[in-house]
Amino acid sequence: MELYDPTKVLINVASSSLGIQHVLVGFAEGSKISGEREEDKREAHVGVDGYVTFVKNANDLGTVTISFKHNSPSNQILNQLYQSDEEFKFACIDSNFQGGDVGIAGTRCVVANKPPFDRGDSVSENEWTLLVADYEDSFAGIL
Repeated sequence: MELYDPTKVLINVASSSLGIQHVLVGFAEGSKISGEREEDKREAHVGVDGYVTFVKNANDLGTVTISFKHNSPSNQILNQLYQSDEEFKFACIDSNFQGGDVGIAGTRCVVANKPPFDRGDSVSENEWTLLVADYEDSFAGIL
């Protein structure tokens, strides 16, 4: 039996120019993070004679969505990165797998926009979207 431990999924952001090296905390209930490439990495071109050529897509842009409780200290860090208009590094490492850490990462990231302001009778959720110019499914060691 394998045991999945969500606390072994760590998300880091870093900006040397801003002096930020932060492990994100205070996630909302449910999904902590999701990420995907904007376009497929490979495409197929089929000629009229059926000959197939595979084409590598140079667009490495990806989108990462992270959800926090509205009172998470990580909202402040992401707001600081948003306000700076500077690129930063990002890595999500899932250490639940034997034989190596897996995750997603990028070295050229920006915050797309701030989440809408929402308060009510309970803890609300802030959903942040990162644009990652060099999005990659990767192994540990990016940051």
